[in-house]
Amino acid sequence: MTLRILLVLLASSSVVLSAEKADSYTWDGIWYNELGSCMKLSTYPSTNITGLYVSPKASGSEAARGTVAGQYKLDDDTFSFSVTWHNYPSTTGWAGEYKYDASSKPVLYTTWLLVSKTESIGDLWGNTLVGKDTFARDPFVDNGCETFLVDQRKTEL
Repeated sequence: MTLRILLVLLASSSVVLSAEKADSYTWDGIWYNELGSCMKLSTYPSTNITGLYVSPKASGSEAARGTVAGQYKLDDDTFSFSVTWHNYPSTTGWAGEYKYDASSKPVLYTTWLLVSKTESIGDLWGNTLVGKDTFARDPFVDNGCETFLVDQRKTEL
């Protein structure tokens, strides 16, 4: 009888912890990566991620700007999103996990794939790059990235 009560308590507490974990993820707002890029995310309805992304360190002369679309899972900490770049002929996809660092701050640990347009089929072998990004709420580099987000929003309205 005691074992049965203990199992019921454990099962119900894990459901509560799972719900608290999902509710404790705050996606909305600005996120910064270690390379100086930033994105402003919103989540609605339910598990959809939308937003704007700016990479001031793009390969060309101007910052890369794009629209974010993705999804996260309520039952664990995994997510994915992609950015279709408005001013570059490429698309990037990120997949990763939402975690908390040692000081209890939210961090997105991701792996990305960037695919660029090629001029010929023979160039397909070199059109994909792979890397890792870490996103946090505080900027790693103070480069004014969030001002690009404001400028981008004005041009899209």
